Order: sequence, then structure tokens, then C-alpha cells
Amino acid sequence: MADRNPNRVPYLWGLKAMSKGRILFRGLALVALATLLAACGNGVNQSHEVAAGAEHQGNLGSVNGTITLREGARVDGDLSTVNGAIRIERGARAGSAETVNGSIRVADDAELASLTTVNGSIRVGSDALIAGKITAVNGAIGLDKGTVVSGAVSNVNGAITVDAARIEGSLKTSTGDIRIINGGHITGDLRVSEVRRGDHDKRVRIVIGQDAVVEGKIVIERAADLFIHETARTGEVEGASAVRFSGDEPTR
Repeated sequence: MADRNPNRVPYLWGLKAMSKGRILFRGLALVALATLLAACGNGVNQSHEVAAGAEHQGNLGSVNGTITLREGARVDGDLSTVNGAIRIERGARAGSAETVNGSIRVADDAELASLTTVNGSIRVGSDALIAGKITAVNGAIGLDKGTVVSGAVSNVNGAITVDAARIEGSLKTSTGDIRIINGGHITGDLRVSEVRRGDHDKRVRIVIGQDAVVEGKIVIERAADLFIHETARTGEVEGASAVRFSGDEPTR
């Protein structure tokens, strides 16, 4: 894993991650903004792009448009859209990135305050820094080698993969499979929340792979298969019986 200081602060000060309890409220607020902008005819379909190495002062927002930061670009503010994707290229920096209907892609060595989507996946490349939380509702989350997330990572539906990355907080899902592999590290709890109406038949698969660490508890509140590698380290396990395995993957 790349040598990174998990306590370093990104260049934007004072930007805080959005709490998970506010995600749907923020989504509704963005939709309300879309309605207002549409009534005013204020460029609701506009996409934004910050050129490689360029700097932009202030927030960037859209309704039916994408937001792209090219390599090394910097935005001294937040990024938000309602119906559109957000793309952050290598080494770019910004505050929070939020969308309602769209995916978020963050390339290697980028820095952001937080990542949030309602309907869409989130993918973070290697050696990136997310200074706060990563939150999705319906969408997979993937973190690559050397990336540090200085907050909780959570979703409701969608797989979560922590591949040699570090989460300085908890990891939570309801119906998504979880893979912590290649020395991935979670400093808080890993929790699979209780079943909701209509998802009783979904069995969750959790793999704690080679050299992975979960410092907190593993709490399982629904039907799940839990596999823990013989070299992995975890806290107390509640709600499931762990199956130990060797090699790259469990045999079943």
C-alpha cells in the first residue's frame, strides 16, 4: 500500500462531510433547486468542465448536466448536480461532490471532502483522499489501493469493495455484498443492517480477505455468509458464524 498519512488535511479547509441522515434531505433540496432553476431558465442543462491544471473559485452546480474536473484541476468549492455524473480526474481537488441520479468517479491521487449519491455508483481510484464520508443509497462503492477515507462508508443496496484501501470509520450496508481484500483496513465497525420489507430472501456475502483488518465489531443483522481469511484480524463477530479460509477466495 502506498505510504500516505491518513491524518493529512486537504487544501480546502472548513469543508465537512454530509451526515448520512441528511442524504435524502439533500437530494430533495437539489430537486427543489432544479425546479427553481428551470422556472428561471438558468442553464439547467449546462455541464461544467474545469480544464487540466486550472482553478475555479466557488461552487459548481447543474441540474441536467455532468461535472468534470480534468487532471490536476482545483475547485475552491463544492460540486453538485441532480441528473448527471461527476468525474474527477487524476490529482484534481474539490470540496464535496453530490448527485442524485448519477455516478461519481474519482481517479488516482484526487482529494475531495465527501462523496454522495442517491441512485448511482461511486468508484475511487488509488491513493486518493476523501476527507469525510462516502454515502450512496442505490449503488455500489469501490475503493482502490492506498485510498484513505476519513469517515464512514455506507450504502443500502450495492456491493462494497475495499481493495487495499483504508476507512477511518465504520462500514455499513443493508443488502450489498462486502469484500475487504488485499490488506484493506476498517478502523470502525462493519455492520449489515436488518432486513427491510421485500428483501428477506437476499443473502449477503461478506469476505474479509488476506491481511485485511476490521478493528471494530462485525455485526450481522440479517441472513449472511461470512468468510474470514486465516491471516485477517477482526473484532468480535455478532449475528453470524464465521467460516475461516485460506488462499485467494473462499471455496464456496
